[in-house]
Amino acid sequence: RQLSHALQSSKKDHQRLKISEERHRLLADNASDIIWMMNLDGRFTYVSPSVYKLRGYTSEEVMRQTMDEALTENSISIAQKALGASIQSMLNGKSFISFRGELEQPCKDGSTVWTEVTTSGMRNPKGQFIGILGVSRNINERKQMEEQVKQLAFYDALTQLPNRRLLNDRFT
Repeated sequence: RQLSHALQSSKKDHQRLKISEERHRLLADNASDIIWMMNLDGRFTYVSPSVYKLRGYTSEEVMRQTMDEALTENSISIAQKALGASIQSMLNGKSFISFRGELEQPCKDGSTVWTEVTTSGMRNPKGQFIGILGVSRNINERKQMEEQVKQLAFYDALTQLPNRRLLNDRFT
């Protein structure tokens, strides 16, 4: 009787675990944001499959990329500075310094995409720091709109020549 009860309980636990794994897979596969994890060496340990829609690379391809390959030249220094500050803070016994910023990433087809990246530190149940959890979101459309607004604000719509506002901006 106890054995039968233990087997039923084990089957229920197994079923709950299976449902939880399926739910996680559905979320990771269908989210438009990219969920990723990175170790302290700056290497990806997990990248959600949604990265393919954003950059044209599979999760496996991105996990083999170094930070230098996953970011454009201008964005590398921003990311390295943030990662360094976070690691230094952890080594000094302080809390993880989260990062939120805009980074440009190369795509497989040779184009680039702007992303908003948010990071936080991950700890195991014992409180030990085990890595970085990140979420990257496509902001290409927003960046294009910002560029259009800047163009309208500083250049004549008809001639595309710099206007007085740009001149004033440069001299102040």
